[in-house]
Amino acid sequence: GYTDPITGNLQFKCKLSNAIKNGETRELMRVVSLSGMILEILNKIGGIGSKEEMGFSDGVCGKQGQGVRVCDGGPPVLIRNVTVGGLN
Repeated sequence: GYTDPITGNLQFKCKLSNAIKNGETRELMRVVSLSGMILEILNKIGGIGSKEEMGFSDGVCGKQGQGVRVCDGGPPVLIRNVTVGGLN
């Protein structure tokens, strides 16, 4: 994904996520994309998981055959009323 610090636009994908309905974890969603404005997304955070729930993934970031190992991760985050992959 990427974040544009000038416009505040962000876009990223994740391999796996779950829908949450009525406070319960529901169906598994795969290759989910999220895009929007940073401050709008931050204002929609309804909950953040505990430190013990943190996970991370590793990968490579780069272009034109140049790559650098990177990793990312964090606790699960509940984002309310957000459009995910074109679906509300």
